Amino acid sequence: MFTSYLKIFFRSFANSRIIAGINMLSLAVGLAGVIAIFFYVRHELQVDTSHPAGDRIFRLTYDETTKIPNGRYLATTSPPMGPTLVREYPEVEQAVRLRYTDDVILEREEKQFYEKELVYADPGFFTLFNFPLAQGNPRTVLQEPNSIVITPALVDRYFGTEDPIGKNLLLEGETPLTVTGVLAENPTQSHLKFDALISFSTFRVPYGYPVNLESWGWISFHTYLMMNQPEDAISLRSKLDDFMARHLTPERAARAELRLQPLSDIYFHSGNMLNGQQNAQGNLLYVYGLSVVAILLILVAGFNYMNIATARSIRKGKEVGLRKILGARPQSILWQFLTESVVLAIISLLIGVLLFQTFAPFLLETLGLEETPVWIDYLRISPLLLGLAVIIGLLAGLYPAYLQSRFASIEAIKGKLKAGKSSLRIRKLLIISQFLVTSILITGTLLVQQQMHYVQQKALGFAKEEVLALQMQTPDFLERYPQARQVLSQNPYVRQVSAGDPLNGDYGSVPIVPDGFSREETSAMHLLGGYFDYFTTLGVNLVSGRDFSSAHPTDTNAIILNQMAAKAFGWTAEEALGKQIEVNEDQQGTVIGVTEDFHFKSLHDPIQPLVTIVPRTRMEYFLLRIQTSDVPAAIASIQADWDRIAPELPFNFSFINEAVEQRYQADERFLKLIGIFSTLAILLACMGLYGLIATMVEYRVREIGVRKVLGASIWQISTLLARQFFILLLLANLLAIPVAIWAGSEWLNGFTYHTGIGWSVFFASAALTLLLALFSIGHQTLKAAMGNPVEALKDQ
Repeated sequence: MFTSYLKIFFRSFANSRIIAGINMLSLAVGLAGVIAIFFYVRHELQVDTSHPAGDRIFRLTYDETTKIPNGRYLATTSPPMGPTLVREYPEVEQAVRLRYTDDVILEREEKQFYEKELVYADPGFFTLFNFPLAQGNPRTVLQEPNSIVITPALVDRYFGTEDPIGKNLLLEGETPLTVTGVLAENPTQSHLKFDALISFSTFRVPYGYPVNLESWGWISFHTYLMMNQPEDAISLRSKLDDFMARHLTPERAARAELRLQPLSDIYFHSGNMLNGQQNAQGNLLYVYGLSVVAILLILVAGFNYMNIATARSIRKGKEVGLRKILGARPQSILWQFLTESVVLAIISLLIGVLLFQTFAPFLLETLGLEETPVWIDYLRISPLLLGLAVIIGLLAGLYPAYLQSRFASIEAIKGKLKAGKSSLRIRKLLIISQFLVTSILITGTLLVQQQMHYVQQKALGFAKEEVLALQMQTPDFLERYPQARQVLSQNPYVRQVSAGDPLNGDYGSVPIVPDGFSREETSAMHLLGGYFDYFTTLGVNLVSGRDFSSAHPTDTNAIILNQMAAKAFGWTAEEALGKQIEVNEDQQGTVIGVTEDFHFKSLHDPIQPLVTIVPRTRMEYFLLRIQTSDVPAAIASIQADWDRIAPELPFNFSFINEAVEQRYQADERFLKLIGIFSTLAILLACMGLYGLIATMVEYRVREIGVRKVLGASIWQISTLLARQFFILLLLANLLAIPVAIWAGSEWLNGFTYHTGIGWSVFFASAALTLLLALFSIGHQTLKAAMGNPVEALKDQ
């Protein structure tokens, strides 16, 4: 029986190749999009799930938000906390501390690079986390000082095809590191980002830091705890306040509390933490949103099939009537057409897999994934994909199959079947549903595009396009600075020279206490480090006072506030000048200037209080404000100067606007994603329209011929065929407006500064939808309208 159904299916396919091909291709395109989304969602949901003891691992965090106004919530704690918790509480089996480095120079022989993802780690790292090693003993690779475990990416960069074990890398030109292990693969499905792990015993307190590894107030280390049992976390939580009271100063213990963050929460639920930017962070909104898009793509593809199949059921009436006269039962006809639908869906699935595999590199790069799936990945998910195809085939073909099985035999053979009112209503509902989804996605794409244009064009309060950050990672930065400044200032392309923070988003948040204020009356503020002429070089205007200046030697203890910081203390810009302020409990300074409020963070966030000092720690960036009329020539000229200033160091530069753009990488990715899947939805909807109008033209050929014989013009006939579709599309666009307004408002609310939702996006969406529909059905309507009426009547 099934074999006969297949024969009928292939014969039917051969008789209507175009319509069946449209059905098959639309399902295939939809399934290709769904497969792409599936791999993304699976990747995101599997982050941090490979650790066998994952339910016993917690990150220790430091939270001031419940104790003081505008308090900090830090993903880090102090270095003694982890080891002390292991000693004092039997619930804690193991603790591992991590300390992320700043950009550092790593070299071997002639190869020298700045590395951003190096992490100092305690010896127990590989027993707490499951990161398989290709070489090395996980229990000992980080035991000895000056040991380093590297990823395959670093093996390729520094060693090529050589065996790296036992060989040395030089850190910062002075610390030799011996390779003791190599990871089996680059870590991707983890919130931890690193290219190499250095033994914690190698760590040295950076220059200028008035702390050591026994400083309980140095809140800069990620601390992970492994409990003996998952429920031990409940017991430990109740004891952490006492732990704080015994080991921290009463003032600090009163300002904060320790929390235990489960490993499973870190990737998706750390967005509001400071000092956590070193970790990869996921976005559940993208996971949920793309899952909904996958469902919508399947619905649109299924609507296409159901709509076209329902319309074609009229044309297949003779076949159904003849089979009934020959004894076929309704159930047999029902199963025949369901079989056709399922076979079509399975073939579409295979085509969809091929389409996805063809475009996988582009799609996965857009989704932020690195590895293209191989056959084993498809084999693992084949039951899921096959089940999806069968369900789609059954659901999409159920109503047409039911409709066809109920045709009256005699009427069907005579060719007098007509679409019933219920069938017409369903087809109209499906068309509206298709283009409702399409219109929402188009509107969303236009709205995201509009906001990203707003982000790119908005004045941020500094000269982002003109400032070049030139990295020089060396202990004697300040000793070299005067000569380097003199050389660079003489460059005709350089307008201003300074040094300091390049506004890359890596801002500390420290307690700021002016004279006359108690610590309870103040809160932590963001901290920048800048040198002489810092704000002049950045193009930030001062509303009172002056910039740091080499003409004032005491400016190494000076402080510059932004207007928000002055306002937080109840001062006007003028009143702030001369005030004495304590920074981070260890540095006193005098306010010499107040800047305008500028966007040192992304437009997602409101402008916040900002304190800028001349740091006592090492600086690593020259900031050059350059002429931008000929950027390549300027870069080449500055590189020539660099060869005079620091020929032994890499020439590593970036523009400030590159750091600004990185703040919106997730939003840009979202724009690409919604654009891709909007395009897929549009393609599916247009293919469905094309197939539907082609089918309808087939069974209205006689009517069209009669109208032409009676004098109807091509325009009248084309309008007759297309009018009902355009009415439905307009209705779909109207229904999409409230949904798009709600979804767009929710997304825009993620930005403190954003564009509005103007009617222009809805008009543009409607116009684009109607235009695409016109192209979809124009060919078929013109072909039918221009056909020979005599041939049409004769064929009937």
